[in-house]
Amino acid sequence: MLQGKTALDFGCFTGGRSVAWFEQYGLRQILGIDLNEIYIEAVKQFGFICKANADFRQYAGEIIPYDDETIDAILAFEVLEHVQDVKQTLNDCYRVLKKGGRLFVVFPGYFHPLGHHLSLATMTPCVHWIFTGGTLLKAYNEILNERTDADWYKRPSQDLETWEKCNTINGTTFSKFKKLIQNTKWKVVNEVHKPLGSVGRNISKKPIGKIGAKVFLPLTYIPGVQELFLHRVTFILEK
Repeated sequence: MLQGKTALDFGCFTGGRSVAWFEQYGLRQILGIDLNEIYIEAVKQFGFICKANADFRQYAGEIIPYDDETIDAILAFEVLEHVQDVKQTLNDCYRVLKKGGRLFVVFPGYFHPLGHHLSLATMTPCVHWIFTGGTLLKAYNEILNERTDADWYKRPSQDLETWEKCNTINGTTFSKFKKLIQNTKWKVVNEVHKPLGSVGRNISKKPIGKIGAKVFLPLTYIPGVQELFLHRVTFILEK
């Protein structure tokens, strides 16, 4: 699906994944966008060193900086849970894709046991099922503020932004995302139901992971309950 295509890494960070995709899937060109100017500077240098046919640009969080119908595929891996407006993002992805172009989406739903994005302070699962985002963020900030070497990864703001449900995330669930793409022009090519325990270099190889994956699989198809047992929200959408 990707060989010889121009693909956009939506949320490219410092480019390691972008260049790996370029090489692994035989892309004609890899594009990348990210919010942070420092990441874009780093990825430009990395892409040049690796001799990838690449173009990386800073993303302002509103409009994807590419022209209409110029991209074959968009790869959004672990990103859509962080955007301020998921609906607007989907609309802009649709705009820049060529007819027949595809959007590959993978991200943790809000009720994933570790979907709270507080791992710099705690790996305790499911805390966001119990406490509000504001309460968790206050504790998160207190923990980071106690560390003398944490300045580089502290939040710029100590308070939740208007769009945040918890630390840097918008609270999108599987059901919310599915409703967003219903009654739109998107065609659903694939909707994946990988259960907890079925994916991951460590857990998927352990007996408990294999047993859990078999037990959880039917639960990933039950509305409501599926939010707790899906490994990721995973879709392939076509324009």
